[in-house]
Amino acid sequence: MNVTHGEPRPRHTKGDATVLRSPGHTVVKLRGELDIAATPHLRQRLAALLRPAPPLLVLDLSGVSFCDASGLALLIGLRRRAAPLGTDLVLVGLRPYLVRVLHASGLDRTLTVRPTLADALTRSPAARVRPPLPSTAPTR
Repeated sequence: MNVTHGEPRPRHTKGDATVLRSPGHTVVKLRGELDIAATPHLRQRLAALLRPAPPLLVLDLSGVSFCDASGLALLIGLRRRAAPLGTDLVLVGLRPYLVRVLHASGLDRTLTVRPTLADALTRSPAARVRPPLPSTAPTR
């Protein structure tokens, strides 16, 4: 797994992640497959992002093309590690197949899912300690 800071690379590899840290939150954009081959490395990298623990950790899954049981276990394990540290874990950008998988497994009741990054940053309890982002929606 490759972790880059800043601009994402044009070529998407298995288990690729871009990490963007900001005051009050960390955003991780995952790309590729969350499968048994990628999750051991991702687990270590994501756990390292909890030291020091940000108030909000957002996983952008819009670039995830596949997720098996080990990928779901990764998400649950990260939530279990984050919660005692006071970190809210929020998933954003889920493709329709992943929404169906979370619903069928019941994980949509355990994991916090928001449609967009902006929504996660404004609706998370951790986001209440900082001013909301300006709206990008057109006004009428």
